[in-house]
Amino acid sequence: TASYNDFKKRHIAGVHEQGSDKLCTQEICKRNLTIEKRCKPRNTFIFAKENDVKEVCKKQGVKIINTNLYMSRKPFRIVDCKNADQSLSPPNCIYRAVNANTMMCITVACDKNKLPVHLQKSENVPPVFGITGRV
Repeated sequence: TASYNDFKKRHIAGVHEQGSDKLCTQEICKRNLTIEKRCKPRNTFIFAKENDVKEVCKKQGVKIINTNLYMSRKPFRIVDCKNADQSLSPPNCIYRAVNANTMMCITVACDKNKLPVHLQKSENVPPVFGITGRV
């Protein structure tokens, strides 16, 4: 089962860090983010304070009905890291930064302790409350 510490290791980066190819490659290697001894195909880092991300499971998130998923009410600065060469093996993985430093709303799975345990997706649309537009 995923834990908050796993989530933190996989996805939370320093609030002052900048998304780049170098950051992606270094952080994924340093954090040993692999899948069955292979380079992970992709990984998203969120540049934020831990507490701000935790709050998505509480007051700063919108619960998606009949799930344990919550979408952030406000966007976070993120970077999507994509594996640039599938033929390489750890620790020689190389990553390219996509959407570097883009503000995106995140959707996370939260455990019973109201802690994020899985990053479902990031998207650049804020949550919509109710119906918008004219009737």
